[in-house]
Amino acid sequence: MGRPSVFNFNSFAKLKQQAKDAWKRPLHRQSDGTVWAWHFHHEGIAEPIYGTRDRLDYIRRSAVARIEEITYNKPQSEIAVRLQRFRPVRGEIPESILHSGISGHEELIAELHKQECPRCPYSLSSHYLFGGGDPK
Repeated sequence: MGRPSVFNFNSFAKLKQQAKDAWKRPLHRQSDGTVWAWHFHHEGIAEPIYGTRDRLDYIRRSAVARIEEITYNKPQSEIAVRLQRFRPVRGEIPESILHSGISGHEELIAELHKQECPRCPYSLSSHYLFGGGDPK
């Protein structure tokens, strides 16, 4: 099921380019070799990009593919927020999260998130980028 033909994808061109540019800058590898992203999915605050122990060009291609997926496959009402928030994590993820995941450690990453993703609508209490729950 495609988008209506009247939808103008060019209206998101600037946000799309800004998202791509964020992934062109030097990426920060965590102590375990992974590269993490803020809001790769709407229900999570951060997660490692699959295969990030691999070459950085693979990571950048994965990020660009995600940006394209957001632009063309997500609800129109969500595209701008998703493009604005999908960014690489620049700071250090706590070791406890690198080893066991975010679940149960959300407060540890909340401060870094607040610094790197200001004015973000993500709700730590609901665990969704769009506030009240899963938009689907």
